[in-house]
Amino acid sequence: MTADNNAKRKYEILSSIIEQADRMEQARRQLRQHAFRILHDNPGCDQERWAQLLLDECGDLLIDACGPHPQLISDSIPRLWSSHYTDPRTGLQKPLSSWARVFATPDSVQLYDELT
Repeated sequence: MTADNNAKRKYEILSSIIEQADRMEQARRQLRQHAFRILHDNPGCDQERWAQLLLDECGDLLIDACGPHPQLISDSIPRLWSSHYTDPRTGLQKPLSSWARVFATPDSVQLYDELT
């Protein structure tokens, strides 16, 4: 392989890695949005129920965001629960676990909806 071909191949590999990282980051953003929506749509949802709903509703997105290996997905769900999410309606940033407390009851969800 010539030096030019070697450089071209390295560039193609790096470009592919960057594209994959960009797709994963986009999937992670979408996953956080869905994770927030699940909490909003299911008042009083605890971490275990939330995780199950996330797996049921967003399985493909979890694979896109975390990778295809079940252990990666399993390890990522608790980290997601602890990760911060910025609500676009309020601008407030809280861990998803805190948003679960915000959406603890149907009344609190209704109040949130009325105020935003």
